[in-house]
Amino acid sequence: MKDTRRGAETLELASESLLAINKYGFQGKFKIWCLQFMLIPKLLWPLLVDDICSTTVEAIEAKINKYKRKWLAVPPGLSDVAMHCAKSGAMRKE
Repeated sequence: MKDTRRGAETLELASESLLAINKYGFQGKFKIWCLQFMLIPKLLWPLLVDDICSTTVEAIEAKINKYKRKWLAVPPGLSDVAMHCAKSGAMRKE
């Protein structure tokens, strides 16, 4: 199987899985848990084994980030650094 085809299949798997997680009646934090412990490990294998181009990986990352922002109800102007950095002002505990 060609790696370009595997890239398209992986992108389709990510899209379908994100839609399925989104349809569940869970709160956002539980959807993030499903993403972190169920979907991402499922996506890692083809990304590690096959030579998938970086544009496809970036497209998958963009879809994941879109849903994460929706599920966590963060403002659209919040940067990715603020979402993922433990030392950012948004994550500090007072």
